[in-house]
Amino acid sequence: MKYKVSIIIPVYKVEKYLRKALDSLVNQTLKDIEIICINDCSPDNSAEILNEYASKDKRFIIINQETNQGQGVARNIGIEKATGKYIMFLDPDDWFELNACETAYNAAEKYSANAVYFPNYIVSEISGKEYTTNLIKEYSEKYNIEIKPYTFYNFLDLPHTTFRTFGMAPWRYMCLTEMIITNNVKFSDYRKGEDQPFSININLISKILYIDKPLYNYLERSDSSRIYETLYE
Repeated sequence: MKYKVSIIIPVYKVEKYLRKALDSLVNQTLKDIEIICINDCSPDNSAEILNEYASKDKRFIIINQETNQGQGVARNIGIEKATGKYIMFLDPDDWFELNACETAYNAAEKYSANAVYFPNYIVSEISGKEYTTNLIKEYSEKYNIEIKPYTFYNFLDLPHTTFRTFGMAPWRYMCLTEMIITNNVKFSDYRKGEDQPFSININLISKILYIDKPLYNYLERSDSSRIYETLYE
């Protein structure tokens, strides 16, 4: 593998938010990363922003789609291009904590994990508030089933769960690239729910290492229907 971590970002109509997302990757404490950006035929200035960053940082790989095909197809293309030992996902209107890649990578290496799960922050444009969500902790407290940080859980062995219990968003995970490729884990090409096949399969084929450090910032936007809720995520 060429890099330690590949970060995959589907990009469409996010020029207002894109720089913050990209800056959070450029400034990661782990430098041995590649940043794969799939411009899904975005009609705004997102392509120009991507090219600007790529001209300054050789870790950027820009892939331009000729037609808009949705996040699922874009992420699958990113997986095919990835050369990192592990893969992480970032939505272009969100951002990583600056130690996200290093923290997840070190945990995966120390415990020989095929997949790592971490909680996240939610930042609301609507209310101006920031708070933390940890679905594993909420599950543990609700059912009195302890899942300790830096231990593995097997989804199929846990009671009272559905596939949505711990959220369906792929950005909750760092995954071993070899595991994804070997098991042909892909996103759907549907416009909605495209992340569900990926997240379900990761939970079915792997024990997952849980770390309790929030590494991801999810933006609850005021100008769209992108609202954080269990039903969607």
